[in-house]
Amino acid sequence: MTSGRPVKGFVQHYAWGDTHFLPELLGLVPDGQPWAELWLGTHPNGPTQLADGSPLTTLTGELPYLLKVLSAAEPLSLQAHPTIAQAREGFDSGVFADPYAKPELLVALTPFEALCGVRPEARTIELLQAIGADDLAHVVAAEGAGTAMHRLYRGELDPASAVQACASSDRPEAMWVQQLDTMYPGDPSVAVTLLLNHVSLLPGEALHLTAGNLHGYLRGSGIELMQASDNVVRGGLTVKHVDIDLLLDIVDPTPLAEPVMQVVDGRYELPEAGVQLIWLDAGEHHTSTGHELALRRRRAALPGTKHRIRRIRGHVCRHLDLNGVTRIQPGQAFLRISTIFSLAALASSPCSSSNFARSFSASRRALSKSARSSAASMPCSLMNSAHSTS
Repeated sequence: MTSGRPVKGFVQHYAWGDTHFLPELLGLVPDGQPWAELWLGTHPNGPTQLADGSPLTTLTGELPYLLKVLSAAEPLSLQAHPTIAQAREGFDSGVFADPYAKPELLVALTPFEALCGVRPEARTIELLQAIGADDLAHVVAAEGAGTAMHRLYRGELDPASAVQACASSDRPEAMWVQQLDTMYPGDPSVAVTLLLNHVSLLPGEALHLTAGNLHGYLRGSGIELMQASDNVVRGGLTVKHVDIDLLLDIVDPTPLAEPVMQVVDGRYELPEAGVQLIWLDAGEHHTSTGHELALRRRRAALPGTKHRIRRIRGHVCRHLDLNGVTRIQPGQAFLRISTIFSLAALASSPCSSSNFARSFSASRRALSKSARSSAASMPCSLMNSAHSTS
């Protein structure tokens, strides 16, 4: 194994972030701020640095994807991302920040709740009738969920009756409507959530969010892997800028029957970006080419467990040999997952795998034999070296 080079992740303190999960995961004392996301990559809004303060790009060049650890104590905005054609057109006209699509996947590290894609209409009608939202149920039955969404956002359909109906229901979807209405009273997005799949993920389960998927994270911690883009169109549930016209232009109302991602052989595929997140069991082998980001820690545990976090460090490595058993070649990033913590604790030493049974890695798949691969590492900025921004 060649020597690694320490790197510094970038912490985003968005208001919805949890105050404990990320700092405790990084071995830091919570400071009362919300710690929402830890970024590992070369995106200009949160670039990873080498230990000497120089940007990671000096070693890897621009990485085409971004890896994050996300921890949400409160719901995020209801949002969607454009197709590549929409992104290019929007970038040329000054609407979008970059000309790229933003496909992404999220792998749960803790129990995780989200809204993901339009629910099949038969199931939506059953839900709405069960909670007593008969007016909205009638519109969905007669005109479809996509039209119902448009009418709610355009003010042609009063969301109040559907929201009020939720007050007497204990269905999870209705209970979230009650909470969201308290946070954002009068926001039509509150009623729109009744048209979307409510998903509860267990650690290790995942969502695959393609262009046009209307979604919102509700609570929990997870790993995000995405194309390195910042093109987000928000429809509501936020104090940030919303653009209903643009949102309705890019939302795909096609029903999504199975929002939970199907994972084959421990591989979380993000084909739109040519990226995959890989789960490696001890003894398995994986090779790749190019640079990699790797994480290591001495001892760690999830916040709320009886185990204490002592230290987390990160390295950029040319080669990793995990105890002579699991070999991750250049271009692979990995995240060690301890079975003790139900797939939710991050990273052991890359040279000591005896205490941990599983790994995650993220890599850019070679598109041809000559294609160069790069990889971003998995979540955990470094002890005493995570950048912060307000």
